[in-house]
Amino acid sequence: MAKEIAEKCQQPEIIVTYDLAIAKMAMQIQEQEKPLYNNISVNLGAFHTEMAFFRAIGKYIDSSGLVEILVQAEVLAGGSMNSFLNSKHFNRCKRLHPLTTAALQILHFEQYLSTTNVTLEAMDELLQTQIQNASNQTANDVNETIELPDLLSRIVNGYKEFCNQTLIGEKGKTAQFYYQYCEFINLYHRFSRSIRTSNFELYVD
Repeated sequence: MAKEIAEKCQQPEIIVTYDLAIAKMAMQIQEQEKPLYNNISVNLGAFHTEMAFFRAIGKYIDSSGLVEILVQAEVLAGGSMNSFLNSKHFNRCKRLHPLTTAALQILHFEQYLSTTNVTLEAMDELLQTQIQNASNQTANDVNETIELPDLLSRIVNGYKEFCNQTLIGEKGKTAQFYYQYCEFINLYHRFSRSIRTSNFELYVD
């Protein structure tokens, strides 16, 4: 049917999305009937894609000590360590990976602030002021570009540079490892958002 739809729409290729079990069968048929179905791209559904991604992340953080930290923080039971790493429980992975990433990013940002003359209290005050200003915008101004105060703009730009330095290892291998983990979870967030909002541009980004 997908091949017929592609022909009717005069498209050289078409993408179909199946759950894992059906996708395996479709790929087997595609392989056996070459080149009849070469113009059909079989895509896994979002759920199985995310499960596979979490499993890959589990291999990345295995033996890093991160899971042990989660157990000590009492957000993960000791008996659930392997199932978490192997992505056997989707909801647990969906909850704990973003939670862990948020904690790491907070520590990372605090470390950046320690290299500046800006205190956490001053940063909090800046953000509160910016939020208040944004909330006072009229409906017509919602889509307008927001100009950040000079100090806040310098902090944001400085933090971007700090992140790049961390990512390439200038802040040490440990920081690089955990920041790369955070980037993986940010990638999951973008993928999940693209599915929930049907945003194809974000999906292929």
